[in-house]
Amino acid sequence: MPFQIVEKKNINVVNSYLQIIGTVVKITVPVLSMRIYNYIGISGVLLLNGVSFLSSSLLIILVRPINVNEILKEESLTNGVWDEVVEGVKYLINRKKLFTLVLLTTFTNFLLAGYNLLIPYGNQMFPEVKDNIYGLFLVGEAIGGLLGATLSGIINKNLKVLKIIMCLGLSGLSLCSAPFIYLFTQNGIIIACSPTFFSMFLTIFNLQFLSVIQREVENQLIGRVFGIVFTLVVLFMPVGTMVFSILLKTNFAYNFDIIGLLIILISFVFYSLFKKIS
Repeated sequence: MPFQIVEKKNINVVNSYLQIIGTVVKITVPVLSMRIYNYIGISGVLLLNGVSFLSSSLLIILVRPINVNEILKEESLTNGVWDEVVEGVKYLINRKKLFTLVLLTTFTNFLLAGYNLLIPYGNQMFPEVKDNIYGLFLVGEAIGGLLGATLSGIINKNLKVLKIIMCLGLSGLSLCSAPFIYLFTQNGIIIACSPTFFSMFLTIFNLQFLSVIQREVENQLIGRVFGIVFTLVVLFMPVGTMVFSILLKTNFAYNFDIIGLLIILISFVFYSLFKKIS
């Protein structure tokens, strides 16, 4: 049974803080870990790793749910893992808005597999750029993630689903700009602005999507719903990688336009679909 430890009105801002912390950790830990290793050696690193696990366990023990009485009264709706999965699927199908949003996220991750496949080949797509454009893209993604998480936290309000989908469309539009920027300048930093804004809008979309799920789904079903979401993501991303590895050539300058336009297309389709449902 999942415990609710954050009030629903604060879910969005808490998700934003977690995203900011996670991004900062991804950036700083590789640098800090090497310095720590040089000072304390492998034995010290292993000891520090063990201490971090113990600290995490203590923090989890100290966390207290805000709805203890409700949790104690709740009973499991089904018995067995398969029954729980079926119950979660039925729940999503009966909630058309949630089900449609989950489908949108699934297709988005399918397309993101193509993007992730392409970014290491930045210098092949943009051969006249002298900088290590892959590294610049990664830095841009990190900066965009921080900006997106910060903006989502500053907004600190529940965006309507239509506006969330607009953020996804803007991420696709940002990605489409890279090849056109390349036509005017071969400055790697300027070209990297494209994945920066792409990452920013995508982060806002992801955070708001998670917040919608956490707000709209009952506590006793939220684990099953997230399980379905992550299962679909895990299944579709490898398929996306395989499909785009066959269809796309790594030296084609307009690869990002293809991915970006597809993201804009599914955003438009699901935007229209949500307007009909609403």
